[in-house]
Amino acid sequence: MGIFSGLDAESYDRKYTDRELVRRILVYFRPHRTRLLWVAFWLLIISATSATTPMLVSRSLDLLERSPTSLLLYGVAGLVFLMGLITWGANWLRRRLMVRVVGDVIYKLQSDGFQAVADHDLSFHDKFSSGRIVSRLTSDTRDFGQLVTFITDLVSQFTQALILAVALLLIEWHLALVVFAFIPVLFGAAMSFRKLARVVTRRGMRAMANVNAAIKETVSGIAVAKNFRQEQSIFDEFNEANRQ
Repeated sequence: MGIFSGLDAESYDRKYTDRELVRRILVYFRPHRTRLLWVAFWLLIISATSATTPMLVSRSLDLLERSPTSLLLYGVAGLVFLMGLITWGANWLRRRLMVRVVGDVIYKLQSDGFQAVADHDLSFHDKFSSGRIVSRLTSDTRDFGQLVTFITDLVSQFTQALILAVALLLIEWHLALVVFAFIPVLFGAAMSFRKLARVVTRRGMRAMANVNAAIKETVSGIAVAKNFRQEQSIFDEFNEANRQ
């Protein structure tokens, strides 16, 4: 038995292109435009302060080398501390807003998903395990919320990289071009990892759905299993699902 046996897609699963997925996701984020604009603003602040700090330290070291004074040293330390404080505060505000947006979006996703499940007739629930359906409504939506948080972190780092790229070009454009030459290689590796991660993540979600289905069926039928002394049998079935 292969490690991914039993992890086939459900017949109601649909495959969407990246453009279709983005379009469908934006529908849920559109009511939160104001909060998202504030998130974007704080992302810019975080990126600017994070990119400015190393340049500030570099310039300060040059000044200290020419005129090492205690006042200048304390001033540099104070500026670095201030930059770190601004970064921390902006990141706290950004995460506070983003958590609220993601929470509302997940609630809407789960509500729509439950409504779609409730609209199906009884033959649908006879064919598909309720544990798998519950996993779609809970675990998958939670993973989607984590993905949105990771995307905001990625946007912040990308903006910071752009600011540092401009600084590198201004300082020494020859060395900057050498660094930029590695970008296509990194981009290709990231795209390859994206395809692999998408497949593995989908299989992981299906495995979690199998585990949730096994738990639900075991708990629901525990009285019957005990009457017929089938505890070991249902444990073996759960253990097989858990090993996936």
